[in-house]
Amino acid sequence: PVTIEFLTPPAGLLALVVLVPLAAFLGVSRRAARMRQALGLPGLTTRLRLGTLVTCVSFRHPSLLAKTVASLDTISHGRVDCGLGAGWNACECQAYGIPFPPISTRMAQLRETAHILKRLWTEEDDFDFEGRYYKIKKGYLQPKPLQKPHPPIYYGATSPDSPAMVARRGWNLALSRQPLPNCAKA
Repeated sequence: PVTIEFLTPPAGLLALVVLVPLAAFLGVSRRAARMRQALGLPGLTTRLRLGTLVTCVSFRHPSLLAKTVASLDTISHGRVDCGLGAGWNACECQAYGIPFPPISTRMAQLRETAHILKRLWTEEDDFDFEGRYYKIKKGYLQPKPLQKPHPPIYYGATSPDSPAMVARRGWNLALSRQPLPNCAKA
């Protein structure tokens, strides 16, 4: 099911975070209709911040994610937060044939994704990026997000050592109460 959690950011405004299983994004379940409804929220409110908690970097190429978030930031008049994570749900990846590499690989993909997002959101000129996992040739994005320098990025943390790692990098932290699944039971 779609889960909605409310967080209290420093400004005191409520943030709406919609947790949607991958099946909803792929359009293979009735949950997809709920996600489409959630995407209509920017037009129904003027103060609520909107975002994901969190988007697994394995599910979308960074350039597509950058465009999606920039578009939602424009539609919401600068009220989108971007939640990113290295991925924790091996069962979900297995169910849809998405590779689930070791955490060290997923963390490297997360770092490359964050780098690409920030460059697409902020750089006016085309750029090339040659990472280990992603490659961008003459990358550009228009229109840019409204928030400057870019929408806030929150990094998901489910393992006990994740908060320290996020803090060492100076990243924003998104904690979840969602339990880790046991694939053997799934």
